[in-house]
Amino acid sequence: MVGTRDASEIKGRLVNGPVVDWTDGPVADAAYLSEITRAHEAAFVRVLVGSGSVGPEGGAGRAATRVITGGDEQDQRREDDFVRHDDRDGRTREALALAGRYGRTMRYSISVRPITAPAESRARERAAWIADVATRRIGEARQARTTGSVTGGLGGYGATTSAIERDAAVTTSTGRRRLIGLAASGEVHDERLWTRIAGLTGGAGNSTALVGTPDQAAEAMLRYCDLGVTTLLLRGFDPVADAVAFGEELLPRLRAGTRRRSSSRPDVSVGS
Repeated sequence: MVGTRDASEIKGRLVNGPVVDWTDGPVADAAYLSEITRAHEAAFVRVLVGSGSVGPEGGAGRAATRVITGGDEQDQRREDDFVRHDDRDGRTREALALAGRYGRTMRYSISVRPITAPAESRARERAAWIADVATRRIGEARQARTTGSVTGGLGGYGATTSAIERDAAVTTSTGRRRLIGLAASGEVHDERLWTRIAGLTGGAGNSTALVGTPDQAAEAMLRYCDLGVTTLLLRGFDPVADAVAFGEELLPRLRAGTRRRSSSRPDVSVGS
């Protein structure tokens, strides 16, 4: 998954946390979009341009229907969606039933953010560096929020959903609450699922990572595929450089791994 500007927890301007300031320049950076597209062309199946209440969504070419139930009610209302949290599941079921009438089958995807290096120890060092940078930037965002110096973003500094708040009580998103709880219970789960960034950002967005060598990260993702996941969405903390590295180091291992698995299981597609 990619954004329309070069930003992440460790890059880009801050508004309410590690998110881009959409009022500082164009909403979509054409030069960056060209660069990130070229970075994906060699190896990825498709690219998802994500959206939210402070950013656009787009894409062309190979299209897939994405059904997202929704998360925090505050964020949904900024999208002019006033359906109650508990009623959105019914809307999702209706959408899937309609898709089924036209021959679409439901598939499951998972979003992960690999942090890899030739040695596991070096991957963990890189993860620690990412966390240190994110911690500093979130501290700066909190300070700016306290002093009232943050005014950017669509609708003012409150335009994003408390991306620097770690209290589960600030969100109505069940998934985000679960992720906040998971991060609080331990930094690493299932050998290499790293939740420190999720803990720092209050579970905002796809904030969990797989830390290890390319072989270790690929094997961890293949275990998700064994459980029924058919689409892997990969996003790096340094978007362009990581997309190139994923294409060179991770995707060949993932495709080789799927070939070794049972031929009865659906093909796995890898996107960003």
